[in-house]
Amino acid sequence: MKNLSLKLFAVLFVSLLGYSLQAQLTQNIFEGETKNYSVDTVAPDGGPNGTTGSTYTWTVFDATNTDITGTTMTITNTPPSTSGNAVTINWDTTPAGQYTLHVLETNGSCEGTEEFINVIISPIGSPVLTALDTDICSGETAEFEITGASANSIITFTVTGGTAAPVSPITVDASGNGTIIVTHDGTTAQIDVTLTSMELPNGTVVAITPPVTANTTVIIITTSTITFD
Repeated sequence: MKNLSLKLFAVLFVSLLGYSLQAQLTQNIFEGETKNYSVDTVAPDGGPNGTTGSTYTWTVFDATNTDITGTTMTITNTPPSTSGNAVTINWDTTPAGQYTLHVLETNGSCEGTEEFINVIISPIGSPVLTALDTDICSGETAEFEITGASANSIITFTVTGGTAAPVSPITVDASGNGTIIVTHDGTTAQIDVTLTSMELPNGTVVAITPPVTANTTVIIITTSTITFD
């Protein structure tokens, strides 16, 4: 009886461990990305078209466990697969949130064990640029603040009327914020900073359209020489 209990405990432990490891498989992506997914692509489990005689069905569930397959994303076979063991998913308009991607293998009247991963979709930020100094004196510095960008993204920008520190590009923090300090060039009457693109942590570059611009007015005082009689 004791040995039987130990065996049952061992089986339960291994099962829970396997479930835990499976549940930890998580992919982090951004809204609108297209990603590739596959199973059974390498022997002995299969090949380019999966296991001989098998077909594969992919489904997507949202956080409420509702099947939303095909509603806000498209799933297509990735050539040369015709069985569905390799697919491409365009996540398209699927909103930010947590989802579960499942795949079920069927061979004849038999079904395999359903595999799944968690997919966390993060929103793509919309950077806002604010001039914290509405006007400065000639030769002074003006501060510009970036907010609302994607966390840890890299923002490319241009500057006219001064020299920026840091120089373009700038990496924003985990809150999507960053600061640009521009030293006036001593001649122009305005400093303009324009955000042009944002590189996400996964390497995807998103154009900021239309570009986001903020400016600071520079007060330049030119006093004539003293005249006298």
